[in-house]
Amino acid sequence: ASAGVPGLFPPMAVSDLYSDRRVQLVDGGVFDNQGIVGVLDPDHQCSDIIVSDASGQSDAVDNPDTRMLNVLASASAILTGRVREEMVNCVEENRPKHIAYFHLTRGLFAREIEFNQGGVSEKPSEKMRKGIVPCQDECGVHEDMQRALAHIRTDLDSFTDIEAGCLQADGYLLSKKQLLELPDNYRNSTPLDYQWSFGPYKDKLSKNDALVRKHLIVAKRKFLKPLYHMLEGSLGFAESFMMLAVSLPLLLLLAGIIYALDWALQSLGVLQFSLWQIALSPDNFKEFLGRASPYLYSLLMAFLLSSLADKLIEGSGKWAVRLKNLFKSPMALATGALTRVLLPALFALPVILYIYTIDLYFVKKIGKLK
Repeated sequence: ASAGVPGLFPPMAVSDLYSDRRVQLVDGGVFDNQGIVGVLDPDHQCSDIIVSDASGQSDAVDNPDTRMLNVLASASAILTGRVREEMVNCVEENRPKHIAYFHLTRGLFAREIEFNQGGVSEKPSEKMRKGIVPCQDECGVHEDMQRALAHIRTDLDSFTDIEAGCLQADGYLLSKKQLLELPDNYRNSTPLDYQWSFGPYKDKLSKNDALVRKHLIVAKRKFLKPLYHMLEGSLGFAESFMMLAVSLPLLLLLAGIIYALDWALQSLGVLQFSLWQIALSPDNFKEFLGRASPYLYSLLMAFLLSSLADKLIEGSGKWAVRLKNLFKSPMALATGALTRVLLPALFALPVILYIYTIDLYFVKKIGKLK
């Protein structure tokens, strides 16, 4: 259920808990993203609290996207962020000496923006400066480095040594001051002097190392990161050449899949021309749309009837349920076959090949500290 992100994954159904209803569970972040409510329970109240906030902190956007879905997503992010902040503020106000709280935008100022084209200032605004200690002063991390780390992706893909090392070093530096403010009984009488593997990155974060910063800026991207490294200039000529070389098998495989699909569609009579001819000739594209329009119209009508049946016929009798299933079945069968069978079967091999060629080379060779 913890992975049941609303809107992205369906809720997890739990049966047999109650006699008259079925529980549907989603990610608990919609109620308490930090898990603070549980530790403040009067029956099980914790003496001291450490909160490591791994949520994506809201950032100012100069030109926000005003399309409906983007506005809804932004509004939801602002609301959840506000609730999260208020929960932490509640703990900090009521138990100021018993909480250590840190996140990736700690010590970063919002810049001052002048009205009426008065210019843009990179200095922090007066309101945001009050009570905030710059990250450079508090933990020795340069502001540019901290901003790059705050935007790094959190998807479950591979991290390079530079990305992982900088995140570890930053977490170590961010948490040190906060943890030392907790009661003394948690401190070890003998200070630990350990040579952590992320040690070299602490100096890079403090001095705003140019090459490491480029790696962290590219790390915010979800796709084509090796390509962006070449465009950003963080790779040398030899590394760029080797990246192109290890990419060749994947490119050939994708070209082969497209050729096979093109041949199959022409053999079945679905396409009169090749995909290449359709893409390059306006006349061929028009003729393709004319031949495809009946199929597209059928899919559209199936979708509309399916949606209408789902809204109007639910629970109106056995015959209505059968009718609804009849309308829904063709669409569900078509989409299910495409998304659960055909596409995974076609693209599983390219994904595996990518992991063992481009991704492996990128992680093992490019993402290491020079």
